[in-house]
Amino acid sequence: MRRFRALLFSFGTLLLVGSGACRPSSEANGVVGSFGRMGLGPGDFTYPRAIAIAPDGRVFVVDKSGRVQRFSPDGEYETGWTMPRTAEGVPVGLSVHPDGRLFVPDTHNHRVQVFDRDGALLSEFGRAGSGPGEFSLPTDVAF
Repeated sequence: MRRFRALLFSFGTLLLVGSGACRPSSEANGVVGSFGRMGLGPGDFTYPRAIAIAPDGRVFVVDKSGRVQRFSPDGEYETGWTMPRTAEGVPVGLSVHPDGRLFVPDTHNHRVQVFDRDGALLSEFGRAGSGPGEFSLPTDVAF
């Protein structure tokens, strides 16, 4: 739990200042490192919107451009992809299933998309509405 809180605190630091590459810092204030900077390149962010940490320690971040990026536990960029249909809106949440699949609530398209850790779309479910299997602007998935 301490590592998770430290990563979340680091993400908050990332949102406020950015830093270029992963850089270690003092654990005295709970920060163990930070990563990313403003921009559209690999490892860059345009207003990060959500973060999720996989069981293996990999970190997924989605930003306001609709890009999902994966980082190693040490903050090194590994891969990324852009969500389909971003013209309607972009996700505001991410969740990693215990088996490693990434669930992305595609908020403005009223569905949830499921990706493997490399960004391959595995499945999707949901549609607009209020009945069974229907969503109205989903924002998160919990396990």
